[in-house]
Amino acid sequence: MNVAADLVVTALALIATAIAVLPLAEARRDSAVAMKVFWLLLGLLALLAARLLAWSGNAIAAVPLLLIASWLPLLALRVAEQIVRRHAAVAVKWLMLGGGLLFTVITLIFGAAWSGRVLTALAAFQAVAIMCTVVHLLRAREVSPGERHLAQVFAAALALAIPLTATDFQGIAHLPVRGGAFAVLLLVLATSRAVSDTASLGSLIIDLLVLSGAGAVIGGSAALVLGRSDPSQLWQIGAIGAATAAVALIAQRRGEARLILRARPSLARAIAALPERPDQATLLSAHPLLASGRMVEGDMLHAYSSAEIAAWLAQRVVTRSAGDAARDLLDATAATHLLRLSTSPPRFLAVSAGALAGDDIGAELDLVARVARP
Repeated sequence: MNVAADLVVTALALIATAIAVLPLAEARRDSAVAMKVFWLLLGLLALLAARLLAWSGNAIAAVPLLLIASWLPLLALRVAEQIVRRHAAVAVKWLMLGGGLLFTVITLIFGAAWSGRVLTALAAFQAVAIMCTVVHLLRAREVSPGERHLAQVFAAALALAIPLTATDFQGIAHLPVRGGAFAVLLLVLATSRAVSDTASLGSLIIDLLVLSGAGAVIGGSAALVLGRSDPSQLWQIGAIGAATAAVALIAQRRGEARLILRARPSLARAIAALPERPDQATLLSAHPLLASGRMVEGDMLHAYSSAEIAAWLAQRVVTRSAGDAARDLLDATAATHLLRLSTSPPRFLAVSAGALAGDDIGAELDLVARVARP
């Protein structure tokens, strides 16, 4: 197995993940999904960095590599739970926690000197844990169409990651290039459209076709140039070409998301088009984001203390930064923001500004709250 090719593909996957994680640093403040995806991508960044060091001959880096690999399934499950807004079964959580702890203890005791059987056990644990996460995602019911599409895409990427990740374990498979880095690239591609709410299985399939096509063209071109070369070498060249195409796609997707978000119907324009002094019903039907909101009042607020509700009423727009109680209510209503509609009695509108909504929508929602004049 060519270590140089593995290092190049892993480095490209690290670059792609870094590009994808940057926008989430801001978006995670207002979106629970963005927060979980942010930590998953950080975990993948750490895994790829440790792989680069370990495969370059740094024996010490193998220890953090194994530790991170033991806990990544739990990070993926946390993302899945947030996407479908439903906790996984207790048995699944114990599986993730128990497996992570078990392999952590083994790593701390034996370091990187794992036997082939233990490595096979880790691979089996990852496969079972990921399949449990896929099942949890596919059982999504009470979610928005955008969230359902994101759940399906994330499930497909995780399912494809199982055989790719297995190739990282040399006792299981021997291929010209290991597939773990491509599993990371698939996960990054699966979430790269979420900011603009354009995630779909069709888009993921197109991405896979683009990567496969790029790898085939570059590998085929290398065969023409090099003549009768070693087939494994051509596979390695094609794999590097496919990984390079993935980096380009993810970088392009980041810019595309910005353009799509800018092209969305503006809340401010929708409010400006209303007649003077519109009633609340007219105001809340002026834009799809408001029309799809959920009213929060009466019994829905009984679980929260008067001090917590008073703190929310002191703000026109409530986000996750308002504290644990606000995060609990936002999670319960599958929302990113609470829009204050009335102070007496307390009434809010829970709106979901997209799976990975960032800060831009906050100012426009503040404008709506001002016009609502609670």
